[in-house]
Parts: sequence; structure tokens; C-alpha cells
Amino acid sequence: MQPPYIQERLKSLNDVESQLCSMLQEASQVTFIFGELKRGNESVKPQFENHVKQFYELLDKSTTQLRKEIQLLDENVGTRLLPINVNKKALGQDTEKMEEQLDLLSVILDPSKSK
Repeated sequence: MQPPYIQERLKSLNDVESQLCSMLQEASQVTFIFGELKRGNESVKPQFENHVKQFYELLDKSTTQLRKEIQLLDENVGTRLLPINVNKKALGQDTEKMEEQLDLLSVILDPSKSK
């Protein structure tokens, strides 16, 4: 049996994995509905907006939780865990990319908002 701390971490990582799977399912729905919008089916626009919103909510929640797990890992290396090397790369680029994608979606959903 694993110590309670390890069980908590594994459960948390399992939750993150479930959120990422849900996020991929939302991305699939966004892609499908976007195809419908491209064919001129404007009635699915509210569904598209809802799936995009859900996608970004899941993305935010999972990245926040994963960041917390990485922080806990950093804090416990050498005390509860064996020393490991964790490299942090591309910090801050995720926000920039997300804003770029939101701008593109705004233009797709409402062409009058184009810059």
C-alpha cells in the first residue's frame, strides 16, 4: 500500500487526466460543429460557443491543477521523493497563444469584430 501522500497525488493526477480527456472530447465537438457552421448551418452557433467555453474552462482547470502538482513535486523532491530534474520551459507562452486563439474565434463567431 502506498503512503497517503502518494495516493493523494495519484488521485489528483488521475483527475487531471480525466479533465484532459473531457477537454479533447470538447475539442472534437468544436471541430464537428465548426464544420457545420462552415456549411452554413447557423443554428448550431450557440452549441459551438458553449463547447468552446467548456473547452477553455477545462483547459484552465486542468492546467491550474497540473501546475499545483508540479509545485508540490518541486517542494517535496529530496524530502518525500527521490531527487529528480524538472525542467520548466515555455513559461507564459500558453497565455499568449490562448489570447490569439480567442481573437480568431471572435472573428469567426462575429465577423464584424475583425480588427
